[in-house]
Amino acid sequence: MERVLQLVILIFIAFFNASVVAGAIAPQGRTSLDISVGYASSERQANLATESLLVPTGPDTFLLLPASYIELHSSLETQSASLSLRHGLTDRIEPFGRISSVHTQLRAHHLNDGQSLPRQQYSSVWLGVNYRFKAEGKTPGFVGFYEQSLMQKATGSGSLSASRALGGTLFASLDPVVFNLSAAYRLNRAGSIEGLRYQPGSSVVISPSVGVVFNDRITTSAGVQWTRLASARLAGERVPSRRSNVDALMSVGFALGLGRSLNLAFGLNASGQDRADLRIDWMHLF
Repeated sequence: MERVLQLVILIFIAFFNASVVAGAIAPQGRTSLDISVGYASSERQANLATESLLVPTGPDTFLLLPASYIELHSSLETQSASLSLRHGLTDRIEPFGRISSVHTQLRAHHLNDGQSLPRQQYSSVWLGVNYRFKAEGKTPGFVGFYEQSLMQKATGSGSLSASRALGGTLFASLDPVVFNLSAAYRLNRAGSIEGLRYQPGSSVVISPSVGVVFNDRITTSAGVQWTRLASARLAGERVPSRRSNVDALMSVGFALGLGRSLNLAFGLNASGQDRADLRIDWMHLF
């Protein structure tokens, strides 16, 4: 079960680090190369009752109380990398392709004892298209996207399910402030993990943000991201992977000239989990 939960986390990270578009489309006839690398670390701690004590509260009633506890501590480290190509087919249409790889290491600790699960790798290949439905004017602009996975595979676990995602970004500016509202929905088809039928749960992400353009070289943004991951099923049994998270997001971008830019992004969980992540994005427009 721990191995399955780790794979669920892998799928979750690989999708949400890459699927919400930023609202920008490459100029017609030009191609953009995007490279992204990231690191995330999360920790969880829980106290579990190992022995219970029956305390009589009446002639025929008893109260079950915990008599002793064990303290469990788990940590998950994740490294991710992706490479994508986007091409401005027209001033509205931008097809793209992306390959992604995520590595995780899950460790569990009980008192002085520790156990590490085998290191996992999750790889995926995606094709999709961005479409500018409306340019910004008196009303906000809107860019939508659709993408379909061609391959998703976890090391040592066979092929995972095929996935498709749909979403978009509303954006408006009031110089020097830029407002964005991004949302995405991912639907998964059944696949297999270690020979067992696996049905991942659907995923939703909503992310409002506000950016400030300081000059022609430096921009910053801050916002929040709400994510919802539905429960998955393995061999017909529900996997307890359903969760909701709220993250605080911050980033700073640098225009390097000659069609190049660098963006540093930092996220911190704000809904009870001890998790933080850092991502570096580099873009070169040809």
